[in-house]
Formats: sequence, structure tokens, C-alpha cells
Amino acid sequence: MKRILLFGFVLLSFLWGQAMAQERTVTGTVTSEEEGTPIPGVNVILKGTSVGTVTDIDGNYSINVPGNGGILVFSFIGLATEEVNIGGQSVIDMVMTADIKQLTEIVVTAAGIEREARSTGYAVSTIDSDEILKARETNVVNSLQGKVAGVNISSSGGSIGGSSRVLIRGAAALSDDIQPLFVVDGVPVFNTNTQSIPGDGGDTRFANDYDYGNTAQDINPDDVESITVLKGSTAAALYGQRARNGAIIVTTKKGKNTRGKTNITVNSSIRFDDVMRSPDLQNEFGPGTQGDIRENTVRSWGARITGQDIPEGNWLGQPGPLRVYEDNFNDFFETGQTLINSVAISNGNENTNFRLGYTNTNQKGIVPNTKLIRNNISLNAGTKLDNNVSASIGVQYSKTDNDGRPTVGFNNSVGGTIYNLPITYNINDLKEYKNEFGEQRPLNEATNNPYWLLNENVFKLDRDRLISNITVQYDPFPFLNVTGRVGYDFSSETRFAPTSQGTINAEDGAFFIDELKQKQFNSDVIVTFTHSITDGLGLKVIGGWNVNQRDFFQFTQRSVELSAPGVYRPANANQNITDLFESTQRLMGAYFDVGFEYNNYLFLNITGRNDWSSTLPVDNRSFFYPSVSTSFVFSDAFNLPSEIISFGKLRASWAQVGSDANPYSLDFQYFPKTSVFFVLSGAAGLAFPFDSQLGFEQTTQIPAQNLKPEIQTSYEVGAELQFFNGRFGLDIGYFNTETDDQIISLSQSPSSGFNSRLINIGKTRNSGWEILLTASPVSTPNFQWDISANFTKIEQEVVNLAPGVEEFNLSGGINGLQVKARPGEACALFGTGYARDSVSGEFLIDDQGFRLQEENVRLGNIYPDFTLGISNTFTYKGLSLSVLFDYREGGVIYS
Repeated sequence: MKRILLFGFVLLSFLWGQAMAQERTVTGTVTSEEEGTPIPGVNVILKGTSVGTVTDIDGNYSINVPGNGGILVFSFIGLATEEVNIGGQSVIDMVMTADIKQLTEIVVTAAGIEREARSTGYAVSTIDSDEILKARETNVVNSLQGKVAGVNISSSGGSIGGSSRVLIRGAAALSDDIQPLFVVDGVPVFNTNTQSIPGDGGDTRFANDYDYGNTAQDINPDDVESITVLKGSTAAALYGQRARNGAIIVTTKKGKNTRGKTNITVNSSIRFDDVMRSPDLQNEFGPGTQGDIRENTVRSWGARITGQDIPEGNWLGQPGPLRVYEDNFNDFFETGQTLINSVAISNGNENTNFRLGYTNTNQKGIVPNTKLIRNNISLNAGTKLDNNVSASIGVQYSKTDNDGRPTVGFNNSVGGTIYNLPITYNINDLKEYKNEFGEQRPLNEATNNPYWLLNENVFKLDRDRLISNITVQYDPFPFLNVTGRVGYDFSSETRFAPTSQGTINAEDGAFFIDELKQKQFNSDVIVTFTHSITDGLGLKVIGGWNVNQRDFFQFTQRSVELSAPGVYRPANANQNITDLFESTQRLMGAYFDVGFEYNNYLFLNITGRNDWSSTLPVDNRSFFYPSVSTSFVFSDAFNLPSEIISFGKLRASWAQVGSDANPYSLDFQYFPKTSVFFVLSGAAGLAFPFDSQLGFEQTTQIPAQNLKPEIQTSYEVGAELQFFNGRFGLDIGYFNTETDDQIISLSQSPSSGFNSRLINIGKTRNSGWEILLTASPVSTPNFQWDISANFTKIEQEVVNLAPGVEEFNLSGGINGLQVKARPGEACALFGTGYARDSVSGEFLIDDQGFRLQEENVRLGNIYPDFTLGISNTFTYKGLSLSVLFDYREGGVIYS
């Protein structure tokens, strides 16, 4: 028996030794077809075994294989899995390509729900962090400019810290609330541009205002992982009424699994801004009117300049001939400069992760003596508490200090002064804006020196912003997930605008201080159930409950007639007026999403949400709105050849969404007046308290008697196609949106005792086409050329207004201009124009040779006929060059 065991042991050892002797090593390098660079972290596995390895940071690998070979499997997320028969090879290099089907990436949709892009039945566009940071913007909203079809960005490029306005698929309603909802890591946040009300009763000492900027610019671009644009009501249905105009979903960067290694990322950029072009101003006629030379005026329609002497001298009293200064615009504006420096530290493993980031933004504007400093700190951390529970926290804090923001408009503002400056004035002479006594050297008795305004009346804005969220997930079973999320957005802002003594129209000095606080609390509980009904048919059911509360506080103090110059304190003012406004509104909603999936190529989603609003009458405060969407990936269903049609998808959706009113719109409001002062026709008004009695005023608007929610109904259809292994792509879609029962403040005759009444009126329709083309004309290991072009054409129509109402004013009017809505037309700009002959179209001239004027003339559609954005990216090895072309055709504006 011992001999048999010994013989068996010797034989087994011999066979094992032979097997070991036949085992050999295979090495190689894995690179990317698109970039030609090594790919670390690729899994290399011997098929049918557990033997495997991963490529190192240089893309190299080494693996032991049997002597008789086998099959190596190369796999990596986002790349097509490759299999290679080893045979007798000892070196196997692999070039991996993008997997178009696998790259149907995960997108973040409403309520923070992640979906495969192939499953969405509506248009979704995502911009990643690399695209956002190609040309760093201080306002993250501007990163979308020209890059997403259907999205129109209007930015205030000339004002440091100025606002950017976002419209998705045009203006779908007649109200001011037509911008999309902003969401950061699943939590709705403010993107307000709250105006201060510095003036009262027409007081000219507070006639100017400022562009205070939209608050979404507090979001730090360096902290953004991606921005997803949900364009239609279907895409945003679960967010409720606030997303009826679409949603901008911001996902911030998190710590990744680095196997315990700490990553430190440092970014630094510098940017310069110059005025691209200036107004085309005449340079033939001197200061004055009707052909008469008069130096102390801002009118430039005097006599033709021929070198004649100025009778009374120039504005400084200096004699000499008239001459033209054509470079005043260029000499006034400076080269803007933006420095952005950031550093981020991150770490993570299978159970925990964190990312801590800091960014400093230092910006100098093109307008003299204007600057902005912003500091951002962010923290994201997550952990698995046990096998079934995980938690994460996110905090973004920003502090903004902005000095010297210029006033807007033409009323004694810097912009108006420069624009109207006669061409015989030298802007460089204005820089010495004080005389030897420290007094202003104005242009004339009615016009301030712009450098006095910029240096002595320095506006200041300070804002602290905190956006935070806590998310806890529990997976009691593999098919069930429970997620709880709490978010909080808080901002505190102080605005200070001094007016120095000696300023024209405010010779005694004045100032206003505005304090604003905004709070938003949002909570969601979401339950997700997944189940395979049959082989190939899957079900996913999502149910949720949402509570959202927004609080607003604004305290404004205006002070005039300062006793001591430069002392901006209430005790130094002879008159003070204070205003206080507070509001709270709450929205609660229950929602569901039922999704069916068949063989990963046919998808159907049905959603519904019921809201309870605090700003609607009790009988109408509850309203329900549904949506349905479907997606069909026909390239997979019919197994089309990927070398021709890499990906093909058809989509369609229909949705309805409601919306409520502003808070406190259902009843009369009364406001105590602690002081009222104004100047009209040189006479001072009444001041309160009067004889120890307070004065009260009520709203000038008649509240609605039976207000109903607005209802917006929309549908869209589209197709997504990719050809030749993703080298070329086409995304085309058509949409139609109608808004009924709009909540409008309709003007009425002041003889009734009120200026307006709040009612449900009107129906508007927006429809249009969106087209996105992508291509990679050149793709080699060392050089890549990528093109992306998007085209949008939107038609807006006011279908009807209230019975008997022929037009509705959307704006209060600026210099006689108004934006009006008329049935059967798009919203347009109206104002005073020149009368024309009805037959020939020629201008009509009066007896003195001047053109005849005509009131309430339609000057043109305020929306463009179409927009076009073309982006080219050239990549050579590690160097990248991007060029963005943004074009708008049609539409009239008034600056």
C-alpha cells in the first residue's frame, strides 16, 4: 500500500511539474484607439478561469497562461470588450475602441434619479467637466453658451458679476418666471436676480439701479462634474411645477476609488477681456442741436466740424479749434483680467471616499475701478455604514466680494455718459474728475463726470452662500432601495450704494443699504422597486414624497441729506426710510414613476405628481399632472450592423405640469410707511409719521377671486442616430408646448383705484426644431478632430388673451419702448417709430424736412429666428485647442 501511495505521489509531482514547465508569461500594452495613449486599469482575464490582472499606469500588463494558450479577455468601462486567441504569442498589444452601445451613458434626471440615456423618451443633453473648464467662466451658466440645442444664454458681458439669463425652448409663458430650475446634487437651489428698490416716489437721488447678478454664479465650475439639461416638461415632471421651464442638473465632483491613494489636483488659469466693438457713432458734427455749436451739452448734432474755434471755449473753458477724439471708447475701457486658482484633494476605497476643494477667483473688470473676488470651499464625502446602508454629505460654501459694479441704464449712469459724450471731448481730460477743492468737475450742470461716479460712488456687494445636502440609502433587499435626502440652500447678501455729496441730482449726498436673506429647505423620500416580470421584461417603480419651503427676507434703508460728507450712517442723514418684506411659501408633492423595459431596447415610463401649494386658494391648491414617455433602440432590436448604424433610437413623450402664484397674492396687503419723501416738480412730499400717526398703503393690485393653477401641456418626438462606430451622429427633435390659464397681473384704469388685477388669462404656444450634429472627421493615434453643431428654431405665438383684451404689456416701458403680447403674434418690441407711406414704404417728411413720428409701432420680434452653435476641438497628443462659434439670426433688442 505504501508503494502505491508513493508511486501516485511521484506521478502527480511529475505531471504538475510538466504543467508548470508548460506555463508561460504573456505581456503587452493596452492603448486607446481614439487618443493613442496607454489605458491604466484594464482588466485582462484568462477566459474560463479566475486568473487575471490589470494594466498599470503605463498600460502594461503581464499574465501567466498555460503552455497550450487560451483566450485573453480585455475589458474596461466605456470600451468594447475584446477577446484574443493567445496561440503561440508571448507579446499581445491591444488597441481598445469606444463601445457605442455601452456609452449610452448614465444621466441624472428628475429627483436625482439616474437612468441610462438610451431609456429616456425625451431630449437630454450633458456637458462634462472638461467642456465646462475649457474656458473658465466666473458664471457657470455661461459654460452652456452655444453648446446645447434649444438653450439660449443672455449674459451681461460688460458688467462684472453681471447676470446671465437662461431660456430653454423659448419663453413658454407671459410671466417673468420663465427660467429653468437649478438643481445641485438632487437639491433645488436659487437662481434669483432680486432687484433692490432704492428709489421711492420718483426721488431722483435713487434713480439708478444695478445688475446684481444671478445667484447660480455662486456654483464653482471647478467643483462641477457634469451639467445635464432637462429640456421639456416630461424630463422635469417629477420636480414639479418649478421645473416646468426645464431643469439644469448640476452634479458635483466626488471622491473616487483610488485604492487609498491621495490625489491632489491643481488648476490655474488666466483670462483677458477686451471690448470687442463699440457703437458706430458719428464723428462729423460737434456738440449742440439744430446745427448750433454749444459745448455744455451731451447732444452731438451741432454744426459740422471744420476746425472752427469754440466761442466760449471747450468744457474746461480752454480756447481752441474743434477737433474730433475718435478713441474715447477705447481709452475709457480697460483690459479685464480674471485669475482662477484651485486645488482639490481626494481619496477613496471600496467603502469610503472624500473630496475637498478650494477655488479663488480674482476678477478685474473692463470698467475702471471694478473688481470681484470669490472664494469657494467644497466638501463631498461618502461611506458605506454596512452592507445595506450608505450615506453621503455635500457642502459648497462661497463668499463673494464685489466692488464698483457700474449702474445700468441711461439716467446719469456711466454707460449713458460715455455713449452720449460729444466727440469733441477728450475722455482722458475727464480722469482728473476733482478740482483743487476736492469738488467734482462735471461735464455740465446736468451731467456727472463718469470718473466721479466710478471712484466716489463705489457700489459694494457681499454675499455668503451655503448649499448642503445629506443623503442616506438603505437596501433591505436586492430589489428594493429607500433613499432619503435633505437639502438646504442659504444666502445672505448685503448691498451698499453711496452717493457722494456733490453728485448732480443728489448734491447733499445719499446712500442705500439692502440686506437680503434667502432660505430653501428641500426633503425627499424615494422608494425604488425593481423586478423582472419575465425573461427580458423588467419593471421599475419609483415613489416619492417631497417638501419644499422657500423663505425670503429683504430689509432696505434709504438715507438722504448727509450732514458730514463720506459718513454713511443713518445718524448722519436728515431723512431715513426703511422697508421690510418677508415671505414664506411651501410646496408639498407626492410622485411616482413606473418604468417598463423590454430586452434593453424598448422602454416605457409613466409619471405622475400631485402638488399642494400654499399660494393658491384652498379649493384649488391641490392639482395633479402626468407624463408618459417611450424610447425604442431599433439598432439593437433589429441587430443592425454597427459599422454602419452604430446606434439608432426613436423617442416620444407627452407631459402636463401645473404651477402656482407668488406668495400673498390672494388678499389685500397693507404696508406701514415710516417715512415717505419724493421730489416732483421741485416740491417735497409728505413725510410719515405725521402728527405722531403712521401712514399705511395697500397693494395697487386687486387679488384674484378664484385663482387656478397654470397648466402647461407639451409633447416632443425625436431620433438619435450614430454611424460608422460613432464617428458621425445626428440628434433631431420637434417639440410643442402650450400654456393655459396663465396667472397674469393685468393692467386696468387707475380711476378704479387700482392699477391691475390678478387673473387667469391667455394661452401661448411654443414649437420648434432642435438638431445636433457630431462628427470626428479625423481620428488617428496622435491627432483627433471633433465637431459638434447644434441648430434651434423656435416659433412663439400668443394664441389668445382675455376677452376684450387686445394686447398685454410684458414690461413697464423703457424710454417709450414696451414688450407686448398680441393674439396671433409673437411677443414683440413696440415703441415710437417713423411713419411710412402705406404704398411705397418711404418715410413721411413734414414741412421742415423732419421725419414724421408714429406711436405704438411694432419694431420687431424679440426672439431670434434661429440660433446656431458650432464647436471644433483639435487634439494633438496632449495639446487641445477648442473654438466655439455662437450665432443668432433675427430678433430685435434694446440695450
